[in-house]
Amino acid sequence: MQPFQYLYPIKEFDFHRPLSVKEALQMLDQLDEPKVIAGGTDLTIALKYGLVNPKNIIDLSALNELKYIVENKDEIRIGSLTTFDEIDTSELIKKKIPSLWAASHNVGTWQIRNLATIGGNLANASPAADSAPPLIVHDASVVIRSINNERIVPITAFFTGPKRTVLKPNELITEIRIPKSNAKSWWMRIGRRQANTISVVSVAVSAEIANRKFVSCKIALGSVAPTPILALKASEFLKGKEITEENITAASDLASKESSPITDIRGSAQYRKVAVKVLTQRILKKLVE
Repeated sequence: MQPFQYLYPIKEFDFHRPLSVKEALQMLDQLDEPKVIAGGTDLTIALKYGLVNPKNIIDLSALNELKYIVENKDEIRIGSLTTFDEIDTSELIKKKIPSLWAASHNVGTWQIRNLATIGGNLANASPAADSAPPLIVHDASVVIRSINNERIVPITAFFTGPKRTVLKPNELITEIRIPKSNAKSWWMRIGRRQANTISVVSVAVSAEIANRKFVSCKIALGSVAPTPILALKASEFLKGKEITEENITAASDLASKESSPITDIRGSAQYRKVAVKVLTQRILKKLVE
C-alpha cells in the first residue's frame, strides 16, 4: 500500500436515494453495476481503497419500512436496516436472543453502531461478521427480495466464501427471522483491543438445558474459516450429554478441530484454534451456571 492511498480520489458514480423498497428493487434491477449502501461503514472504506468501483450507488437510508424489531407467536423479525445500536438497546433482543445482543453491544464504537446495520453486516460477508455466529446458533433465516421474487435462505446457506453470498446483483436483504426457542445463548470474542476492532476469534453458543443435561446445543465460530460456520461435530456431541467438565472440554476440543483459521496480522492459526477452545469452554460454563 502506498502512503496516503486512502486519500486517493474515489471514482465518479451516480447516487440514488429511493424512498420505498419497491423503488430500490426497481433500481437494482435496472441500473448498471449497482452497489447498495446502508450504514456505509464497510462500503465507504472499500471505495476509498479502490476495492469497488460501482457505476451506481443506491442509498437505502430512507427506507424506514426496513427498520424494526418485532415479535410474533413463533419468531422474532428484524428489518435489515435495523442498526446495531437499536439491537443493543432492545430489551426484547437482550432477553430472548442474548448472544445477538452481546455481539451487537460490541460492534465497533458507539458511532459505528449507530450507522452499521445488521443487513449490511451480513451482506458484506466478512468471515469475522459479529452478527453471524449468534444468528447461526439461533437457526435464523434471511429474507431476500428482488423485483419479482422473494426467497428465504437459512443463514447457514447464505455465505459462500469470504465477501461472497447467495445474493444476486438485483436482490436485497429485507429481513432476518429468528425462531423462538427455550435455548439460552451467549457470544464472546477475542480482539486485539477491547473496542472498535475486528474479531480475531468469535464464538456463539445456544443450549437448551434440562435435568443437568444438554437437550440441544449449537456452537458457531467466526474469523476461523472462509465463512462463519456451525461447528457440527461439537454441537452434535453435546446433545443428550450430562453437564460435566469432561463433556464441556471434549466439545470445546471438537470445536477447535472444526475450525480452519489462517495466520494473518491479527493472529496466528495456532492461536485462533486455542482461542476457539477457550471461548467455547467459557460460554458453555456460563450457560450451565
